[in-house]
Amino acid sequence: MEKPLRLELISLTDGESFAWREFIQPRFTSPWHFHPEIELTLIRRGSGQLFVGDTIVRYGEGDIFLLDGGLPHVFYSDAPPKTRGKKACSHAVVIQMLPDIFGAKFWEIPEHRDLRTLMKHARRGISFGANTRSGIAALLQEIGPRKGVSRTLGLLNLLNGCVDAIQHSRLLCSEGYVFRPDIYAERRINAVCRYVFEGYTGRITLADAARRAAMNPSAFCRYFSKVTGKRFMTFVNEVRVGQVCRALIETQGGVAEIAFACGFESLSNFNRWFGSVHGLSPKRFRSAHQKLKSRRAEPLSDT
Repeated sequence: MEKPLRLELISLTDGESFAWREFIQPRFTSPWHFHPEIELTLIRRGSGQLFVGDTIVRYGEGDIFLLDGGLPHVFYSDAPPKTRGKKACSHAVVIQMLPDIFGAKFWEIPEHRDLRTLMKHARRGISFGANTRSGIAALLQEIGPRKGVSRTLGLLNLLNGCVDAIQHSRLLCSEGYVFRPDIYAERRINAVCRYVFEGYTGRITLADAARRAAMNPSAFCRYFSKVTGKRFMTFVNEVRVGQVCRALIETQGGVAEIAFACGFESLSNFNRWFGSVHGLSPKRFRSAHQKLKSRRAEPLSDT
């Protein structure tokens, strides 16, 4: 059966030009999707199948994949273990960046010829070899706590590490595979996303979003649901929940204080949305991440 393809919306916070995210879940839950951002994914724990373009490959602990923007993909986790007392865990560290993050001329610089080759290969998806993954993984994880210029330099070092490892990698999709997402749809949706990401702490209305998409409200609702697979206000509340999660991890603020600061108008509504997205309470979410912080620096073993 054909999998419905969704445009995934990547949110950035103040001070970010690219996303560095860590996902720790019982199983990966993203649907079959694409986004304009280039994506580098490190699997720290878990196993399953990666569907990318016209290819299916197995993934496991330590695997690293580089996918160009617009390349459809989904990580399907294996079924949870039946062993009593043993819980499933899927853990990934991901970087997502737009191709023009450094400006259009960046890729044309003579010294960046190898980078252009890397990005050309990424159109088909890249799986890095076992003998190079630990080096890339270390560079990727070092970016997490960085700020300012150090963060940008970390990204450049990571790209250079990927260039050095390209000879020990394999391409995933077939040479003839071509996917062309609706670029116009991306631009229109991104205008709405900017409205939400810049104003999620205040009042967000369907009418204002429709105006930014140059559509009437009813047509916009149908369009947004078709492209993203969710209702507009569902997306708004998921963005707010995402910002709450960041604050729960990075600050000591109270749950109610954070919820109201992120645009929720009632605790009951906030708790309902948080539970629907994460399947646990905000306090348990914060506690789980506090316990996992000490494990982020653990060395990876090549598999």
